[in-house]
Amino acid sequence: MLTDEMKLLAIDTSTTICNVCLTVDGNVVGEYLSRSPGTHTERLMPAIESLFRQVDWGIRNLDGIAVVNGPGSFTGLRIGLSVVKGLSYALRIPVIAANGLEVAANQVPDEGWICPAMDARRGEIFTSLFLRQGKDLVQRTEPRSISPLTWRTELPAEPVQFCGPGAQLYFDLLKNHENSRLVFQDFVLAETLSVLAQGKFHRGDIIQGNELRAAYLRPSDAEAKGPRPPKRLSRSRCVFSDKKKLL
Repeated sequence: MLTDEMKLLAIDTSTTICNVCLTVDGNVVGEYLSRSPGTHTERLMPAIESLFRQVDWGIRNLDGIAVVNGPGSFTGLRIGLSVVKGLSYALRIPVIAANGLEVAANQVPDEGWICPAMDARRGEIFTSLFLRQGKDLVQRTEPRSISPLTWRTELPAEPVQFCGPGAQLYFDLLKNHENSRLVFQDFVLAETLSVLAQGKFHRGDIIQGNELRAAYLRPSDAEAKGPRPPKRLSRSRCVFSDKKKLL
């Protein structure tokens, strides 16, 4: 149920950055951002606990949880979504899942073509194409995993505003026009996610935690390789002298 002051927890673990944000009616009251080499498993729950120690209300006052459900790091997404599922179930509050590429595109204020991109490894990027006209942001292509050179052939002839770690990594291959530019490199999405989520919560565009699914866009490396063949047990011989016995 929504309250007079809507309290949201926003979580993004789609990249190496762990970003968590608490907002009240769209205003940030606490934020955690870590680029440390530690895993999301080590950082996420301590970050949430730390944020709630800084505010004068508890986790049970939350109205909902917003989370980036993909694309991105397979392990990072699994960790973030598992935490959100657990909190949603325990607190009996709804969830809104957002595509990280769309959230990033909303951070580019200028009109024109916008291309957020993440490093998908295997020489590919997770990407999509958006067009901003005034206050309207329209997604023009579905998110996909694609090689930078192939993606460049599908870009419009006009300048493109690139953003994200994948765009930074492959900018020389992606740059389709002399006036195309890299707007920002890192995805720091939790605050923007919470703002977008607030409107969707008010419109009833929500799900329950058990309905939450990751948007991977492609199988993980482990899934693509398939199951490992069973190991063959080597045969060994134990030789004991006549004077020793096996106890």
